[in-house]
Amino acid sequence: MTAFRFQARYKEKYYSEIVEAPNAEDAGLGFAKLIANGKIQSQPERVYRGDRLYVTYEVVDEQSASNPGQEDKLGK
Repeated sequence: MTAFRFQARYKEKYYSEIVEAPNAEDAGLGFAKLIANGKIQSQPERVYRGDRLYVTYEVVDEQSASNPGQEDKLGK
């Protein structure tokens, strides 16, 4: 299993969660189900346009998952 950090912004709402799955597609579907089932609480987001959907994801390791605000060091 691989851990993926997903972030979505839509209608002035921000969602963020780390999802474990065998691949990015399955992780994305899992992230969407968590939102649909109300398992992820949204935060207010007024920086991005509310009429567009923005979704990003990245593979995270154990260290970056526990320290999401800390920059990862390249080459280590």
